[in-house]
Amino acid sequence: ATDWQPIADGQWQPLKALDFSLDADQIGWQGWHIGSLQLEGKSRDGVIAVTSSKGRLQGGNFEAAFDWDTGTQAVRFSSLLLHGQRLELASAPILLLQQIDLPRGELNEVTLVGPQGHLTANHLSGQLRDLSWQQGQALEGEFKGSLGELALDHNSLSDIRAEVQLQP
Repeated sequence: ATDWQPIADGQWQPLKALDFSLDADQIGWQGWHIGSLQLEGKSRDGVIAVTSSKGRLQGGNFEAAFDWDTGTQAVRFSSLLLHGQRLELASAPILLLQQIDLPRGELNEVTLVGPQGHLTANHLSGQLRDLSWQQGQALEGEFKGSLGELALDHNSLSDIRAEVQLQP
């Protein structure tokens, strides 16, 4: 038995402790689709720790583990692997997060399409290191890897090898 109330005084009340696992065939959220989702984790005092997740996202596969502090709206990834996605930034879900940290991640054959559709990065593969973003600030971190094609409108560069450091 528990006396937990999901909403008290008009505010969401986090669970003290919860262990969970989820298998879902398909989830749609703000125009993005996640399929064949398998997720495991726990929640303790307002921190949701996803210890393992994998599935299909925007035409590719993903695996991730992360902690989401629901009080500060901060997410810290312990791992992230994206493979084969086509991510259109103009249609990205609106997140109400204040901070995202990614010490290490990997991209394999990912395509990014800029917000206006004029800039496209095709076949992006490599390592992400020390990525950090906070609400109202520029993205920081580094990428080391390759890019099959960078296209701006009708102009393109092919077979690019790069190391990029993002700093404010």
